[in-house]
Amino acid sequence: MPLTLTDKHLNVLMPSFIVINRHAQIVRMGPSLLHHLDCNPIGEKLSRFFDITEIKKVRNGGHKKLTRQVQLCGRAEADGLLLRGSAVPNDAVVYLMIRHIPVGPNEKNRRALRFEDFSPTDSAMDMQIASKLYFALMKEAQMLGAEVTEKRILAEAASVAKSQFLATMSHELRTPLNGILGMAQLLSTRSFEDQDQQMVDIILSSGNALLAILNDVLDMTKIEAGQVDLDPQNEDFAAMVTRIVSLHHATAVQKGLNYTLTIDDGFPPLAWIDAHRAGQCVSNIISNAVKFTREGSVSIVLSSETVQGGYTFYVSVTDTGIGIPDTAKEVLFERFSQVDSSTTREYGGTGLGLSIAQNLARMMGGDIQVKSESGCGSTFTICFQAERPRSATDEAGVAA
Repeated sequence: MPLTLTDKHLNVLMPSFIVINRHAQIVRMGPSLLHHLDCNPIGEKLSRFFDITEIKKVRNGGHKKLTRQVQLCGRAEADGLLLRGSAVPNDAVVYLMIRHIPVGPNEKNRRALRFEDFSPTDSAMDMQIASKLYFALMKEAQMLGAEVTEKRILAEAASVAKSQFLATMSHELRTPLNGILGMAQLLSTRSFEDQDQQMVDIILSSGNALLAILNDVLDMTKIEAGQVDLDPQNEDFAAMVTRIVSLHHATAVQKGLNYTLTIDDGFPPLAWIDAHRAGQCVSNIISNAVKFTREGSVSIVLSSETVQGGYTFYVSVTDTGIGIPDTAKEVLFERFSQVDSSTTREYGGTGLGLSIAQNLARMMGGDIQVKSESGCGSTFTICFQAERPRSATDEAGVAA
C-alpha cells in the first residue's frame, strides 16, 4: 500500500511548506513561514507574497536531471526571503516542499531564520525530511497493523462464539418444540368444533414455521463451521424436484397462481448427488417464488447437460412477483438480509434461506444466478454438478 503525504505529517516534520490549489491559492502554510508575512495568507494568491521561478534542470549525482522545482523570492515583511524546493502534486493540491537558501551576512534585507526551521543545505534537508517522514509513517503503519490484527482476532473470536451460541440454542429449542408439535399433531387427529380445530391448526403452523427458522439457523452455523458433509447417493433428481413442487402446490393454488413444472426430455433418471441438500436449495427458491407472487404465475423448468464424468442440473424458477431492485441484489445472498424492512414485516422470514442455498449449491459445484427487476418478477436459476450413477462395485471400490 503506497504511503500518502498529508498535512498532518508536514506539520510535524516540515514547518517550511506551502500547500496551494490548482489556482495557485494558498491552502496551508508551515508555521515557520507565517511570521515572515504581513497578513493571513490563506486563500490569497501565492504571487502576492512571492515571485516564483520554476527551475527545470537540477544537478543530481553529477548528471543533469529534469525535476520540477520552484524558487520563491519573498516580498512584504518577507522581502528578500529566498526559498527553493520541490513541487509535489497530490490530488487537487500541490505541496511546495521548500527550504532556505543560505545568503551572505552582509545582505541586511534578509530576515533572520532559525536553524531548526530550515536546514542550511538542500541535501541535508532532503535527508532529514525523508528519514523523519519514513520512520514516522512506518511507526504509524505498525500501529495501524497491530490495531487491525487485534480487531481481526477479536472479530473472529466473536464470530465463533456467536456461531456456537446459535448452534446450542437451536438444538436446545428444537427439543421442546418437537414435543409441542408432536402433541399438536395428536390433537389434530381428534374431532373438534371448528373454533377449537382452528386453534390446533394455528399451533401446528406456527410450530412448523418456528422449526424451519431453527433449522435455518442451525444449518448456517454448520456451514460457517465447515461441519456440513455431503452424502451423495444414486438419486432420481427429477422425482425429487417433482415432490418438492407438489409440496408448494396447495399454497400456489390457494393464491390463484398458474403453477407449472416442465422437465426437459432426456433428463437422466439417476445421478450420484446429495438429493437432500439439493432439495433444500430447490425448495427454498420455489417457496420464495410462491411467497412473493401475489398473482400471475410460477413456472419451474428442470434441464440438464452432459459434462465429462457426469451432468450439470439446472432448476430455473420464474415468477411474476414483486421483483428485486438493483440496489438489493448486492446483499441478496447475505445472511439475515431482505429486500427491505417492509418485506420482512409483510412476508416474514429470517433472510437466511438464500444464503444457505447458495452455500450448499457451491459445495455441490454449482451456484445461483438471479435476473430480476423491481415490480416485474424474478428468475432464479440454481445449478448442481452430479456424477453418473454408481454401481455396487463402484461404491465398494470407493469404500475400500
